[in-house]
Parts: sequence; structure tokens; C-alpha cells
Amino acid sequence: MAEPSTVWGLEALRNQVPDSVPGAYQLILRVPATRLSVGALGTWEVDEGTYVYSGSALGGVRQRVLRHLRPAGAIRWHIDYLRAVGRIIAIRFVLSPHRLECSLHEAAMRVPGAREPIPGFGASDCRCQSHLALLPGCESGEGAVAVLVQHTPAHLAGGVDWQHVVKRHGESTGQGPPIGGHDVNLEDHVGPDGSAGG
Repeated sequence: MAEPSTVWGLEALRNQVPDSVPGAYQLILRVPATRLSVGALGTWEVDEGTYVYSGSALGGVRQRVLRHLRPAGAIRWHIDYLRAVGRIIAIRFVLSPHRLECSLHEAAMRVPGAREPIPGFGASDCRCQSHLALLPGCESGEGAVAVLVQHTPAHLAGGVDWQHVVKRHGESTGQGPPIGGHDVNLEDHVGPDGSAGG
């Protein structure tokens, strides 16, 4: 597994999110120029750059992301092909019982110059063109997250569904884990439906 100091956002996930809390996530990877075979999607010429993959893990976002951070082994998802050649440099996560990966990908595509390099990647169970975006001009994990935060609607960037988390896992301290680099305060939380949380 990657060292916490090398993956932006990993410490918050490890230390503040219980195993079974559902959520959505974004993996930010640095990928070299390569010819990439992606199972049934075929073989693609992949440019060097920073990529963001958006996914959901309704059975537990913490365990899913930690699984993605282990050394690439058996191929199960499209992202496993990219992980085999790239390096995860940052993660973002949103705690929610709702499938938010499509909305997170749409937000990534709002970044000026972003493009979908492999049609169908990670999007076989929805109507999206892809769940993989190439982000231009982002060299560091923290920089990529900052750009993503700028283009993510507030209800997603701070979209921790704390009522659901507290109901399943007991009382909260009032301070949520950092989402996209920002601490989420229950008093200020705006839920996915636009209502105040807490």
C-alpha cells in the first residue's frame, strides 16, 4: 500500500471514516504515456498526465479506496488497468448512501480543458460517457484536488450525509473529516438535497 505521506487525503480516510460507511470517491493518478489495454474497451493510447476516476462504494468507501491503494493484483474493475501503470497521488471522498460518482465525474469535466480519454471507462452501469477524466495542468495531488474543489458544487464538495453516518455509527463530535481539503462542520453542512444538515 502507498505510504500515507505520498497520497493526499489518505490519513483522513483511514483515521476518521468507519469501515461500513457508504460513499463516493475520486482517485487522482499520475500516469505516464502508454498503450493501455482495458479489457472489452480495447487498447488505447494514453497521454502522460493527471487523471481522476470517480466511483461509488455503497458497502463502505474506506475499504474500497484502501483496496485501490494496494498493489495491483487481479483485475476486477476498469480502474485496475490504469492503476497497474499509474500511481495514485490523491483521494477525495464523500460520505453518503447515494450514488454520487456520476455527479463527481460531471464536476471533474467542468475543469477547463478536461477530457474523457477512454469512452465507457468505469461507466458500464450508468449512462455516462466515462468516469475517467484527464485534468490538464495538474502536477500534484493537492493541486488536482484544489482544482476539482473549485468546480464541484458545494453540496457535493461538502456533501457528507452526517445524519446517515450518525444514525448508523453513533454520536458525532460535530466536526467531519476533510472533504476536498476542507473541514466540514455539521452546523454549516448543506445536504445533497440542499437542506441544512446536522
